[in-house]
Amino acid sequence: MNKIIIFTILFIGIQANIFAHPHIFIKTELTVCFDNEGINKFKVKYNFDKMFSADLKQNFDANKNNIFEASEIETIRTKAFSNLVNYNYFIHLKIDGKKTKNGKISNFKAVITKTGVYYTFSISNKIPINKTKKNLKIATYDHSYFISVNYKKESIKFENTGNYVFTHKIIEDKSQAYYYKQIYPECVILSVKQK
Repeated sequence: MNKIIIFTILFIGIQANIFAHPHIFIKTELTVCFDNEGINKFKVKYNFDKMFSADLKQNFDANKNNIFEASEIETIRTKAFSNLVNYNYFIHLKIDGKKTKNGKISNFKAVITKTGVYYTFSISNKIPINKTKKNLKIATYDHSYFISVNYKKESIKFENTGNYVFTHKIIEDKSQAYYYKQIYPECVILSVKQK
């Protein structure tokens, strides 16, 4: 199928249930950011596969200088990113077993590199952390399975952790199975409390 059509279907917002397997592949990097009160945001980076990266460059690098400039990034944000609110931006958060909505999205950027295109953005989630352990699950997936979304190996990072103790691991979370209960998403299991 023509990649421009695929691009339109996914990122402009037309449903694509007729497709039975992923057509776009994303490796996700996640940074959990702390402040004096707890977790204050998540920084997310999507690394796109080469074919989809080529489509993004073809469609949005208007002057073909191999750089996404400010006006081009804004066009990408409105036409090829903002609709992902309907997919939770592929980030699904549970706190102590309860689903939690993503906070405000900010700091969106799109960058062309030698190996492909990536997006970065922040999700502002204020999660108070005290001396009672809090358990988080941060799964990454596209429930339509049009896109394969996984964590990049060894890509989970933490910022400003001085006041906290925590453990984390990445698992395939069978409790969040999707796409007819056939696919298990990768999920960061994070347990954290104040020192």
